Amino acid sequence: DNMKSSMKEFYFTFTETWLNYTIAGCNSTEKCLIGLHGHVFDISNFVEHHPGSTETLLLQAGRDATVFFESIGHSLAARRLALGMCAVVNGQCCRWQFASQEGSNNVASYHPPLFATWGLIKPRCRSLDIKRNIVGFLAPRKRSSPRFQGGLYRIRERIRREEEIQLADAARYAEESIGQNGMFGGIQVYYDPFCGWRWWYTDRDFNAAFATPPRS
Repeated sequence: DNMKSSMKEFYFTFTETWLNYTIAGCNSTEKCLIGLHGHVFDISNFVEHHPGSTETLLLQAGRDATVFFESIGHSLAARRLALGMCAVVNGQCCRWQFASQEGSNNVASYHPPLFATWGLIKPRCRSLDIKRNIVGFLAPRKRSSPRFQGGLYRIRERIRREEEIQLADAARYAEESIGQNGMFGGIQVYYDPFCGWRWWYTDRDFNAAFATPPRS
């Protein structure tokens, strides 16, 4: 029973933390990964052609950037462009009811997919068919709050509370040990489900640098 409980705890913890854990520090022009609405997008070939600035994308990459992405208010065309760069699909954050290219909720014509629709899915998996190209399926068609996947509320809240503490501790560490002249942007935190909380930041050479939180 204890082992089952431990595995359940790990499963739901991994579900909540896998995105930032797997792409932490991937914010260079050679390898630039970004999280949006629960999915991972590989924007490596696009980052230097971004209509805004390359630096803006690099500072937001390597983590979940949904809130930043939505705060800008990206157009429908920009959202369509992003679909072609999806590298990992989170089945729980998709809207499987979208049955047409226009993304309408046509329940009458909806047929459940024949293949697995949960967990992490390759973009070319048959379960996605043409749906991956429908705006609204992977990410909302317009400005929206972040999509949340299923999970245990207790674990989600624990991760959220711990993250707030880690961000405060990391900010103090950055101020005392790195200084504003030693990095771009702020210091980021993520939960490694195997080793616990970790910190990282972008140094002045635009390289990702990692730090291990001091033991309490």
